[in-house]
Amino acid sequence: MRIETQEMLTKMAPAALGTRPDDRVSDRYSLVPTNKIVDLLEGQGWNLVEARQVSSRTWDPQTAKHHLTFAHDRLSREDLAVGDSTPRLELINAHNGLGTYKLMAGIFRLVCSNGLIVSERDFGQVKLRHIGFSEDEVISASESVIHNVSRLSGIVDSWQNIFLPKAVKKKFAEEAVTIRWEDEITAKNMVDSILSPRREQDKGDDIWTVYNVVQENLIKGGFSNSHTGRKARAVKAIDKTISYNQKLWDLAHDYAAVLN
Repeated sequence: MRIETQEMLTKMAPAALGTRPDDRVSDRYSLVPTNKIVDLLEGQGWNLVEARQVSSRTWDPQTAKHHLTFAHDRLSREDLAVGDSTPRLELINAHNGLGTYKLMAGIFRLVCSNGLIVSERDFGQVKLRHIGFSEDEVISASESVIHNVSRLSGIVDSWQNIFLPKAVKKKFAEEAVTIRWEDEITAKNMVDSILSPRREQDKGDDIWTVYNVVQENLIKGGFSNSHTGRKARAVKAIDKTISYNQKLWDLAHDYAAVLN
């Protein structure tokens, strides 16, 4: 769904239209207005398609941390050459002093309506504190990420042609579960669940398919711990969603490098 009006954005993430920082920030704080970044991205063909923000009783909803997702007019599934996925840009910002401005590459899988966030190691990201920089610097840095996102197809194509032997696939899952569950016993009992595909087309042993299956289960949860019977909840927090996604991408990248 394209978010075409300010009224739509206000309902989803009012802080994205904020024009002032929270009253509690220091005098050194520099506002990075999200709406100006949105204008920059839309001017280059990136359309706002998703928006959400942190809900808090403590902080003004006009300054809270928010997460926006953009899709591009011309970067179709054929352009990305992975069949069911398209590139995305992910923007994180806040106007209350509790977070940096970030712009990252992402991927959206049509088949499962699932968003994947790419590690900064492969594509870089803009990450700036709200102190001591100009608006022009933010725009310039953002443009570099926009340029790099078109390279996603090369990595995805490579991962589709690298296959995990059964033992290596299980080892990958064992490492992946520790990204979310630090307790060794809990993690051990989640391995089989995060390797379970949710649809027929996700049955495969190439790194791209296994990575997608694990990522969807890691973030969406919905399965039970085989030891306790407790169901894993979906990850809702913005920071955890970003962190888990990027750590899993790095893990898949490392396995691909070894097996290629």
